[in-house]
Amino acid sequence: MIQKSAHPFYAILLIYVCLFTTGNARAERTPPIEYTVLLDDFAAREITAAEGVLKYREAFIQGKDDSRPVLVIYLHGASGRGNDNTRQLRQHGVHFIHAYMKRNSIRGYIIVPQCPADRRWTGGRDGSPFTEPVKQLIRQYLNKGLVDKGRVYILGASMGGGGVWRLIEEIPGVFASALVASGDYRGRQYNSLAKTPAYITVGETEGAQRVQSFRRLSECIANAGGEARLDVLPGLDHAETCAQSFSDKRLDWLFGHKKDVQPEKPDK
Repeated sequence: MIQKSAHPFYAILLIYVCLFTTGNARAERTPPIEYTVLLDDFAAREITAAEGVLKYREAFIQGKDDSRPVLVIYLHGASGRGNDNTRQLRQHGVHFIHAYMKRNSIRGYIIVPQCPADRRWTGGRDGSPFTEPVKQLIRQYLNKGLVDKGRVYILGASMGGGGVWRLIEEIPGVFASALVASGDYRGRQYNSLAKTPAYITVGETEGAQRVQSFRRLSECIANAGGEARLDVLPGLDHAETCAQSFSDKRLDWLFGHKKDVQPEKPDK
């Protein structure tokens, strides 16, 4: 005997239930952040460069001793672009880095530049890359002797990860290490990238071709004499990877690196 199909109402209800539970599962895997709590710790600042005004946020973690502060630069993804000097603090990476440094009493500065709404860190169809002002900002901290030159760290996600690769190539030898969450490296030179130890992440569901390209990247960096670690995050898509890459394990690895700095020669 042929069984009658379910009433259309119940079929539609079942679809909504499935969508709701799937959405909740994803939300639990990537919990929302209360970025407004960061506003008190991150002061609003800006510098003027030839390419325009770079707005950024700066936080200082006091730490437990009087050691020379580290410098941490975080480059946000495309959703953080704007001119309000606020949207970039919505990134999960900023939240995790800030909490990690406070929890581990790591004395240092966290600076979070904001890319203008009509630009990209890496350039592309939005025009020239917006990395020169970031380099100017980094030089400002280094030249004023505000930080330990051997402990400068750079991190980024998605578009920001692409910006990390670009800065590593443009100013090799500046950074002690880098953490890149699913950032496009196309057009970069492996020999330059190999000068900075890098921890790379990519989501398993971002596609087999993309995962394989990051495997090739890590292998090419290693073949060029560099240090590259790759994590393929099981079951995660691009957005989830960008949100969940800044774990304690990876930050332990990042801050475990220190670059040898040659003492400056006195002026004759």
